[in-house]
Amino acid sequence: MQISLLRKKWIVYWGIILYRILLDVNYAEIIAPIYAYSGFVNLSTDYTCAISYIVLLLSMHFIIKQYSSERLLLSNVVVLLYLVCFVPGTSLMAYIPMNIHFWVLFLVYWFLFLYLALFIRPVKIPVLSNRGRNILLYLILGGIITTVLYVSWKYAGFRIHFSLRDVYDLREEERSWNLPLIFGYLLPTASTILPVFLVYFLVKKRLWLVLLLSVAILLNFSIGGHKSVIFKLLFCFLGYWFYSREKVSLYAWFLAFLSFISFLEWKICQSFTICTLLIRRALFLPAYLNYHYYDYFSTHEQDVFRQSFLRHLGIQSPYDIPIPRLIGEVYYNSSDTNANNGLFSDAYLNMGTVGVLLFPFLLIMVINIIDSVAKGIDDKLLILPIVVIVVVFSAGTLMSGLLTGGVGVLTLILFLFPKNKLGVRNV
Repeated sequence: MQISLLRKKWIVYWGIILYRILLDVNYAEIIAPIYAYSGFVNLSTDYTCAISYIVLLLSMHFIIKQYSSERLLLSNVVVLLYLVCFVPGTSLMAYIPMNIHFWVLFLVYWFLFLYLALFIRPVKIPVLSNRGRNILLYLILGGIITTVLYVSWKYAGFRIHFSLRDVYDLREEERSWNLPLIFGYLLPTASTILPVFLVYFLVKKRLWLVLLLSVAILLNFSIGGHKSVIFKLLFCFLGYWFYSREKVSLYAWFLAFLSFISFLEWKICQSFTICTLLIRRALFLPAYLNYHYYDYFSTHEQDVFRQSFLRHLGIQSPYDIPIPRLIGEVYYNSSDTNANNGLFSDAYLNMGTVGVLLFPFLLIMVINIIDSVAKGIDDKLLILPIVVIVVVFSAGTLMSGLLTGGVGVLTLILFLFPKNKLGVRNV
């Protein structure tokens, strides 16, 4: 048992280190030479490289325990956030000169978050009767399906659309409708909730519900052509068939493999599609945006949630345009560039240094609550909610993630979702 645990730890250690090395290779060989004009320069020194790897090794002391945690949702979310948000940040630490104050705050944020993730205790969740829980669950599911059907009928004429090639035309049309705010909350939520229910009812062999949900998902995609609707459905099926809690130790290896394939594409084909879409766009750009947010709000007034929930109370923000577009205008010369970012950026744009100290508590508390309400749900049904939580919180603010990102409704659904009798997740 001890040998097996030790071997698993070494697999994790080497996976994270290999992932970081391959990120560095992609940055130095592809990103810096091609995208230096947008700030991705290579000014590394032996000192900055050494410091960045020391930071990585110190952080691994906190993250390694998450791989053996019994708290499936919390540990998976923390590990994935660490791999896709923190590790690329340490790589940029080696290559791009940035203000030392920024790096101190960035590391304080992450080390505090990782430390809290180890010691936070589960929340005691009240238990509803099976009848009351099922009634509420089906009412919410019915409301979401009704919303999709209504919007599809009212605005899209019940159109059925299969192609992925012309989805941008559908999105332009959807923007022109000026949908009521409530639909802006429910339609993204539907793209996450409906696939989970579809897989659940498929396993339970309730085929008429599977058919109804399939039609609702297809109509939801046909409304605005959002690829995430289809991708979430596919991911949910793949997760159910192949996921197990042991797979968390392979996350870093999977990302390292994708980074290796990206480098092979460059060397063999002299193309950089994977590097552009995955390594630069999904990993390095969000990490670099952290510095843009710091750079701007270190010399300008913090927003203090005035573009978030406070705007509904009539409190006006000092900024006339959405902050992500403001960052896009200042640093990328285009207000059409929607520079969304979460985690550290969210903390600093709202409350500055105080936010850096406060937001790790808020974020880990939210994840802890979601983990607590998900206790007892089949592991295989949780992979899509895990990925959605990671994507939503890493790409946007905490408050928008809970509201427009659908995480709030997702938490309620997980609370109401059927649990196994022992209250222990299936393995």
